[in-house]
Amino acid sequence: MVALQALYNAIPLGAFIALMMAVSGWGYENWGANVFWGMAAMGVLALFIKVEPGKNGVKDIQEKPQPEPQN
Repeated sequence: MVALQALYNAIPLGAFIALMMAVSGWGYENWGANVFWGMAAMGVLALFIKVEPGKNGVKDIQEKPQPEPQN
């Protein structure tokens, strides 16, 4: 099952990396080293993204009281 989960995540990630390689190659072809400033601007914008934990985040687990033994 773990192998299928890894494959499920690897295929879209590989496709996204291939797409970004093509886009960056096109950018360097058209703008040369100045495409760096576009990438730097995207990095600065990413600093302002706030990620809040979801409602299903980590919860405190309290131990259940053990029932007293019956005699």
